[in-house]
Amino acid sequence: MRTLGWVSFFADVSSEMVYPLLPLFVVGVLGASATSLGAVEGVAQAAVALLTAWAGWRSDIPRHRTGPA
Repeated sequence: MRTLGWVSFFADVSSEMVYPLLPLFVVGVLGASATSLGAVEGVAQAAVALLTAWAGWRSDIPRHRTGPA
């Protein structure tokens, strides 16, 4: 179990290290403009906001709840 914890830790650290470099890759290597990168990020943030609002509304609908799994 300890090995699985370390694997999970290193997978999380590596993904967190790559995420900040993604905009540099998109603009520098793929040749996208800063405006298009901003538009993609804006659409992504809007999708997160809308889906979060929908999920909150959906979870408030009364139904039979069984409790945590």
